[in-house]
Amino acid sequence: MPEKWDVVVAGGGTAGLSAARSASAEGGKVLLLEMSAQIGSTGQLGNVISSDFKILGKRPVVRLFREIELHAPHRELSVNYDRAVVVDQRRLEEHLAAAVAEHGGEIWLNAPVTGLLMSDGVVRGVHIEAGGWSENIEAEVVIDATGARGEMSGLFLRHVLGGGWNRDLLAFSNEYLMANVGNEKSVDIFFDAYSAPGGHAWIYPLSKGFAAAGINGLRIHPDAALDEFLGRRKIKKLERALPIAASRGQLPLEGPLYQTHADGILAVGGAAGQIYPLTGQGLLYSLKCG
Repeated sequence: MPEKWDVVVAGGGTAGLSAARSASAEGGKVLLLEMSAQIGSTGQLGNVISSDFKILGKRPVVRLFREIELHAPHRELSVNYDRAVVVDQRRLEEHLAAAVAEHGGEIWLNAPVTGLLMSDGVVRGVHIEAGGWSENIEAEVVIDATGARGEMSGLFLRHVLGGGWNRDLLAFSNEYLMANVGNEKSVDIFFDAYSAPGGHAWIYPLSKGFAAAGINGLRIHPDAALDEFLGRRKIKKLERALPIAASRGQLPLEGPLYQTHADGILAVGGAAGQIYPLTGQGLLYSLKCG
């Protein structure tokens, strides 16, 4: 007889890891399924959040800063600000994964969830499939933390609610990890309706000599938009920098789902539309809702 879990979490991003950590800490038999080959490979590189932020008794902060540079088409503003930090999201997710293991939870990599197991209108588990391998996994509760990017995301929205996100309100993003960055002491935010309609661009300082340079916006091709923006702006601190990694994303800005749960399933994070619409980010929402 197949093994049955208390909780199966689909998706190993911040929301999924947070949910798996919470469920396993409460004594649940928890399995987290991540489609990628590693934890922390699909999320944003950095996030700017309150300096009060703590998780697991640690501060996964890679850079403190004291200044925010705001750039608009007709004005620039420098603000001294000491109540925020840049968090390395990938490092944070590694800490969360370690906590899942510490509490007895399991994590399977290269295990994409392709569908839900349903009976009499109740979600009973998930179907995973990769290459020539497939398996049905039963659970008391399924947590959909698959995000809003790609054809295998949004299990609850697609399979339970029978809907989809409004493409006119989807923010597409691209972010580069830049090496050999100069003056990485400030956070830069750019408001540019040409390159980032309905969104913005950013440069977040990471470890010494490195920064995250990204863009998000509505109805854009994120790769072309970021390359065009960086080429057009000629940003001084990036004059000698080169991109060495890229991370693409897609987030709904239409607000949270009107319904986030049904019999046997719960949606969290990007899969539930739990996104801060001003920035198109959802790190804190993912942690709290997960």
